[in-house]
Amino acid sequence: MINIQIYPVTMLGTNCCYLVDEATGTSAVSDPGARSAALEKQIDADGGKLAYVLLTHGHYDHICYAKQLADKYNAKIVTGRLNAPFLRDGHLNGTRNHGIPFTPPRSPTSPHPVTPPAAASFSLRTSCWQAT
Repeated sequence: MINIQIYPVTMLGTNCCYLVDEATGTSAVSDPGARSAALEKQIDADGGKLAYVLLTHGHYDHICYAKQLADKYNAKIVTGRLNAPFLRDGHLNGTRNHGIPFTPPRSPTSPHPVTPPAAASFSLRTSCWQAT
């Protein structure tokens, strides 16, 4: 069974979801637009087995803390191929327009590249993409 907890992040209250496979303890976080101390505390309490950071789309309120969270837990960032330009361009993702600090996720040449959905080992359906 997958346990899901929602953590509102950013001043917009964007839903950041924490998903935990209760059988294995492996977890994923979707759309970490900003740091949530409560979320990180829960990940640590659950054993720190964050495997994936899932990005449903490339707006700043969904991506701004992806790199930091992935780096902290050595997790893979998973998103659709069409989101790649948003992860690199502050005009597209809105960070530059709003003066929001943003560190792009690791490049494909780094040890932990952004992973295309086909490489993920789970199934998730949203209106934006499907990972299998």
